[in-house]
Amino acid sequence: MGKIDNLGIALGNKIAHFDNRLSKIEFELTDIKVKVAQIQQYSHNPKTKISHVE
Repeated sequence: MGKIDNLGIALGNKIAHFDNRLSKIEFELTDIKVKVAQIQQYSHNPKTKISHVE
């Protein structure tokens, strides 16, 4: 049973690592979408200023 328990722990750690990476990618994608929307808005209305988003 020890090997199975260790395998479960190792798999759980890998899943948690993957979940953290996926969350970061989702956050970055949301940031990219906001910036693209701002660029599109600006290209449709050049008088509109784009606020810098960090």
